[in-house]
Amino acid sequence: MEKYSELFKALGDVHRLNILRLLGDQEMCGCEIFNKIDLSQPAISHHLKILKQANLVKSIKQGKLVFYRLDESGVNIAQQILTTLSSNDSQQIKLSPLRENPNLCEILSMQASICEEEI
Repeated sequence: MEKYSELFKALGDVHRLNILRLLGDQEMCGCEIFNKIDLSQPAISHHLKILKQANLVKSIKQGKLVFYRLDESGVNIAQQILTTLSSNDSQQIKLSPLRENPNLCEILSMQASICEEEI
């Protein structure tokens, strides 16, 4: 689960999502990413490092240049997790016990206001 958490943390940043969007179209060198995104070179390097650690991006060194592309293994894992979460049919989802017993908050010694508030 920790690895999955890191994967989704990596996806939780707009700059990293922009990098992934760019790499979804083509392989790019770090300097090409730098020219497309309004961030400093150290910031782009930092984001690429996080994406690589999450197995969302891989790098290929050719001479002095380093090219980046999507890592299909990490992308596939993220898709599988999301598919699993969304595949529950609404008919199969268990309803809250509170629907069956409106006094459940009191039975559990909770204030009714806690159950009634939107969190």
